[in-house]
Amino acid sequence: MTPADRAARDEAEAAARDARHRADYDRQAEANRAAAVLAIAAERDDLAALMRRPPIARQATGQTTARHITGSQR
Repeated sequence: MTPADRAARDEAEAAARDARHRADYDRQAEANRAAAVLAIAAERDDLAALMRRPPIARQATGQTTARHITGSQR
């Protein structure tokens, strides 16, 4: 095998390796973008659910007030 043949073979292997790495990178980047979109959608849904809940009456200390008082609490 001549040095030119070896150089051509090495160059072809490097090109194939670079193509595989690029394909792996592109696949991982797409998976990351899809995961980010899902995370943003979940965060938006959580915020929307939080906004639909009515406010809770609180004292100045941050304690919630009881809505129902039982006989033992009177």
